Amino acid sequence: MSFSNALVTGASGFIGRALVSHLQAIGKRTIAVGRPSSCLPAADRQIRLEATSAGAILESLHGEAVDLVFHCAAYGVRPADRDAARMLATNVTATDAWVEAAAALGARAFVHVGSCSEYGPITKAERIRENHPLDAP
Repeated sequence: MSFSNALVTGASGFIGRALVSHLQAIGKRTIAVGRPSSCLPAADRQIRLEATSAGAILESLHGEAVDLVFHCAAYGVRPADRDAARMLATNVTATDAWVEAAAALGARAFVHVGSCSEYGPITKAERIRENHPLDAP
């Protein structure tokens, strides 16, 4: 898929920061998004916001062209044990808001990146692709 304009949520995190750097290196216009207190990497545009609703997201992106959204923002597993409400707001409610906003912006793809935990190696037979049937194990 070819694209010109990418948006990266969770851009101050390890994966988000590396992704923004890579996108910039290959000449893609990049919007780095993070919480208000975050230290965002260099990008064509930096946006700090609490993604509480699609409306708030769309307001902050007014006039922006977005072809592809990489959603890297998440609240970690260990802290979530102490603050389930924040985990729900960040990992579920905000993700839903980003999906809705991406659709409203006309983004052609939404890549949801998850990296909180890994539970050992998987076999080649266990790998799942984008076209995997939703009703299959």
